[in-house]
Amino acid sequence: MTAPLNGIDAAAAHELEARRVADALDALAQSMAALEPGIERLLVNASADPALLDRARRSARRLRLHVERITLVVDGQVPAPWHGQERRGPQRATNVARLPDRAAAPAKPVTPSPDDWEPF
Repeated sequence: MTAPLNGIDAAAAHELEARRVADALDALAQSMAALEPGIERLLVNASADPALLDRARRSARRLRLHVERITLVVDGQVPAPWHGQERRGPQRATNVARLPDRAAAPAKPVTPSPDDWEPF
């Protein structure tokens, strides 16, 4: 038996949360479908305000990230987080070694001088 959460069974609380998320995603999908005519007008209207287009572009990119994550979670394909542990398998090659870490590259001069030119 599961421990109650504020008088609600944990399984019931999980079910309520899942229903709330599903309802919110459904409402979001309907809102996005309602935006379709406006998006079509943006495609054909070349005189749209560049600042508004930039704001819409940034919002669309953030939305894309959220949609990709939601899709992975709903499909059950959430990748396991990597915490720096060894990922090589036991059947890996043992006659090779990892390369040492590279030192930071020296900063290049901002303006090249004639001394930096290569001769012909």
